[in-house]
Amino acid sequence: MIKGVHHIAFVVNDLEKGIEIFKNDLELIFQGKSTLEYRGVKVGVFKAGEVLLELIYPYKSGPVKKYLKENGPGFFHLAFDVNDIDNAIDHIIDRAISIKMKDKEAREGLDWKVASFEKNDVLNIIMQFAENK
Repeated sequence: MIKGVHHIAFVVNDLEKGIEIFKNDLELIFQGKSTLEYRGVKVGVFKAGEVLLELIYPYKSGPVKKYLKENGPGFFHLAFDVNDIDNAIDHIIDRAISIKMKDKEAREGLDWKVASFEKNDVLNIIMQFAENK
């Protein structure tokens, strides 16, 4: 079901400075910037080997801005790469005991579809499935 890690996301309070650090200091491969209007975020994407790294800046009120305010900048979520996101969602809904899906259907990401898990007391991290379009 899971092929590997699709992307790791970090929430930042300054997207341009974050991009500068990843690009110039760490010399990661910059893939570009996008805006997800419905989420109120701007995203810088980098390639690190086979894994994508996202820098997410919330420019308007919403869940991501609330997360940044409550937790500060840093690690935000981990997304697992899957071939069939609908099957992966159904698998967790039907069979998983310790984790549950927050999203019952996939939603639009950048160049992929995503579905988020509920956070739980053991892992206490935001996780997602991601399927490339």
